[in-house]
Amino acid sequence: MIKTDYLIVGSGLYGSVLAERIANVLKKKVTIIEKRNHIGGNCYSETDKKTGIEYHKYGTHIFHTSNEIVWSYLLNFCELNSYKHQVLSKYKNKIYQLPINLETINYFFNKNFNPKEAHTFLEKKTKKFKKKKYNNFEEKALSQIGKELYEAFIKDYTKKQWNKDPKKLPSTIFNRLPIRFNYNENYFNNCKYQGIPEKGYTEVFKKLSYDEEINLSDP
Repeated sequence: MIKTDYLIVGSGLYGSVLAERIANVLKKKVTIIEKRNHIGGNCYSETDKKTGIEYHKYGTHIFHTSNEIVWSYLLNFCELNSYKHQVLSKYKNKIYQLPINLETINYFFNKNFNPKEAHTFLEKKTKKFKKKKYNNFEEKALSQIGKELYEAFIKDYTKKQWNKDPKKLPSTIFNRLPIRFNYNENYFNNCKYQGIPEKGYTEVFKKLSYDEEINLSDP
């Protein structure tokens, strides 16, 4: 039996960083238990055998933060590219900007609004959906962007992402989706630092757990 001071369940971002800090700051022994056959949790990345291209197995993860301490810490374990996240959506054979911004609103409704006009326009669209308390995701979405934009860009994707009807999801989830009345196309606009590890996330997790005080148990 391996002697350990701390036991961590899961080798995802939280568990791996915690193990690294315990090992290098506290100088204590750590054992990480992982049920999957790989490290990295949902951030795990691997190389496609046919193309040789490194990809994120569980969906793309873009690292973003405004915390300089967090950013500097990550740079100890990898180099990050200068990727800035921009999202496009296809609806009825037309391409739109996401998150919903002034360009999306004008193009979708065939208008030429300035920011103030677009805001007033959406206020009229959402007025009947306004409530003091929202019981689910759909209610909150309708109160913010109205029925047309919700059904075109949010409803079906939300079902696919969460595998649940939006009416069964908490209203607070919608707070993750920015709404802009300008032409800013940077998805994580509120984050000073953005990027993806040049050699993939799995390389980051290998370096995080590469310490004689850390034992990663076999799945």
